[in-house]
Amino acid sequence: MKNIEINNNLKLDIKIAKLILNILSTIAIVFLLSIVTGCSTLDGRNKTKQYYNRILDQKELHSTVKNSLKKSIIKNKIKKLYSFVNEALNNLGKPYNFGGKNPRDGFDCSGLIHYCAKKALNINLPRTSKKIAAMSTPVNRKKLQTGDLLFFNINRNRYSHVGIYLCDDFFIHSPGTGKHVEISSLKKIYWSKKFIAAHRIIK
Repeated sequence: MKNIEINNNLKLDIKIAKLILNILSTIAIVFLLSIVTGCSTLDGRNKTKQYYNRILDQKELHSTVKNSLKKSIIKNKIKKLYSFVNEALNNLGKPYNFGGKNPRDGFDCSGLIHYCAKKALNINLPRTSKKIAAMSTPVNRKKLQTGDLLFFNINRNRYSHVGIYLCDDFFIHSPGTGKHVEISSLKKIYWSKKFIAAHRIIK
C-alpha cells in the first residue's frame, strides 16, 4: 500500500516538474524572441503608434511647406524652382534604397536629387553627392533659396549626404537605410551639426 502511495506521489511530482519546465521554457522562448526581434508586444504597439504619428507629422509638414512655397514662389515668380521641389515632395514617403533613383525602386539621397533634376529641370546631374557638389555653385547659408542643395557630413565623410532646401529651414531628403523620403529641419541639432555647405544648381 505504501509503495502504491509512493509511486503516485512520485508520478505527481514528475507531472508538476514537467509543468514547471514547460512554463519556464515558454517564458524563455518569449524572452528570447523579444530580444531577437528587438521588441515585445507592447514595444511593437508603441513603435506602430510612433510610426503612425510620424506619418501624421510628415503630412502636416508637407501641407505647411506647400503653403509656404506657394507664397514664396508666387512672390518670386520662379516656376522651375517650384517644379523641382514639387517633384521631390511628390515622392515623400518613398523608401530609401541604396543606388535607387526612381519612385518604383526607391531612392538614395543623390538618387532623389538626380531624378527630380532630370524630370523637372531636364538637368542630368551626377549620381553621387560629392560629384553633384563639385559641379554646383556654393552659396551662403544665410542666402538660401528654394531648390538649393544642402550637403552634410555623415560619419566624418564630407559631402556624403544631400537634400533639397524647401523653405523656413525645412528640406527634403532620403535619409538612410530603413527610412523613407521625408521632410526634416535644419533647426534640429543633428542636422545643424552635420550641415557643411549649400550649393545651387538653378541659376
